[in-house]
Formats: sequence, C-alpha cells, structure tokens
Amino acid sequence: PTMGAAEETKSRLDDIKYYTSLFLGALAIICVFGFLFLVPFVLDPAISTLMHEFVEEPVHCKVTSHELRYGKTNCSWASCREGCTAEIFKCHQVRVTYTPKKMYESMAPFDEIEENEWAYLTR
Repeated sequence: PTMGAAEETKSRLDDIKYYTSLFLGALAIICVFGFLFLVPFVLDPAISTLMHEFVEEPVHCKVTSHELRYGKTNCSWASCREGCTAEIFKCHQVRVTYTPKKMYESMAPFDEIEENEWAYLTR
C-alpha cells in the first residue's frame, strides 16, 4: 500500500450481510410473483363462495344453462382460465341454481319445488 491510501478489507460480517440481503431480496420478489399468480386460483373462487353465501347442508340443485364457447374472447370466466398456460379455445360454462332454504330430500320431484325457492346466482 502507498502512503495515504486506505486498505480496503471486507470483513466476513460484510460478506454475510451482503449475501443475506441478496437472498432475502430475491425471496421477496419470488413471493410477490407467487402471490400475484395465485390470486385468480385461490382468492377469486374463495371470495365468490363467500359472496354467494352457500349453505353447508345438502340442498336441491339444477342446471339452468350450459354453453360451450370457443375462442379466448368468449371464455371470460376465471374458472375457464385456471391452470391454463396456453391459449383458450374451448370453454364449458355451466350455470346452476339451488334451494338454500329447502333441504335435500331424496326422491323429491323438482316440479313440486316452488319457483321462488330457487336461488339464482348472479355476480
């Protein structure tokens, strides 16, 4: 070393701080992307379930409509895109209704259930 120039020495503690902060920063970035990726798969269905106030006991249910749609613009439901990494070309959209106040009775004909007892799900 020359006169007046300070020696630069990295201590072991400085190396530990550097690599620890690098690791934690990378982990934070990965966690943010993981959270953003899981929102449509976990939170959207969970929030939808809470909004519709589904009952825990078995009830009567029936299909009100079924559509088979083709093309990415026609498949707008989040459930149609779950787990897909490719373009969407075919999507089944099934709408159902159920009887939240009338519990399930086996062999009960649907014709005897009044129209006002069915809960039509809308967003």
